[in-house]
Amino acid sequence: MNFKLSGLAACLLVLQLQSCKKEDIVRKPAAPGSLKQQDWLAGGTIADGIYEIYGPNYKCIQATDTGNGAKLQQNTYSGLGLQKWRVTAVGTGYYKIINYESNKAMDIPSGTPNTPAPTQNLQLQQWGYLGTNNQLWKIEYLGKWGLYKISSKGNGLVVTLNNNAKIQLEKITQTTFTADSAHVWFFKQA
Repeated sequence: MNFKLSGLAACLLVLQLQSCKKEDIVRKPAAPGSLKQQDWLAGGTIADGIYEIYGPNYKCIQATDTGNGAKLQQNTYSGLGLQKWRVTAVGTGYYKIINYESNKAMDIPSGTPNTPAPTQNLQLQQWGYLGTNNQLWKIEYLGKWGLYKISSKGNGLVVTLNNNAKIQLEKITQTTFTADSAHVWFFKQA
């Protein structure tokens, strides 16, 4: 049995290596367990709705609690309302992303709501929706595999899984987009 599985794995690896192109920096994720790739949005424009937003390690974006200033982190999906997000187009290609349970917006922490500091690796939070640029997001399809980048209207930085870490409760930050897998997300309708 182990030989058959090892042989199958080797064949799949060879096929994957043959299909890779040098310009493919971001790798096609393989969905584990109950999270099936056919459940992801296939690409294109995001329709208004309630979504789970997953990162490269198949953990979803979650608020730590329901209050203003609650930090965003990755966590294994368990059905919590804090792991679901209401995505709504607000015009000009931007969206507000509101936590389903807390009814607070994905937000860049800032002393002045209209002028978020473009600080690399700053952990994102949720805050009562004000409609300011630090709460508006462009969700852009990357052209393959149902992957998207989420960039801030306020400073152009993208939602990032800190250090592309696999550990539970790793923080969700903002950084400059570099086509690294830490910068890509997929959406599953909740």
